[in-house]
Amino acid sequence: MPVTKLTISLPEDLAETIRAEAEAEGTSVSGFIAKELRRTHLLQERRAAIAEYEAEHGMITAEEREQVRAWLRRGGVKWPPSRSTPAR
Repeated sequence: MPVTKLTISLPEDLAETIRAEAEAEGTSVSGFIAKELRRTHLLQERRAAIAEYEAEHGMITAEEREQVRAWLRRGGVKWPPSRSTPAR
């Protein structure tokens, strides 16, 4: 996959957190940031899809949410996902 090199500035505490998280995952800082940005983008897409569904069909109930969670667990999806679980 082609890559583009970027230069960014971050608060030192955030930079240290990112370095520590990347090291704990055994990845580079760039790899960690890319994974987190992908995860954030996917979450935004999911939220938009839910908002669109609810605009058309009404709010999703607690019972419906639990039905979906049970369905995911039966399918082998760990729920709730851990922070380090790759976004799908």
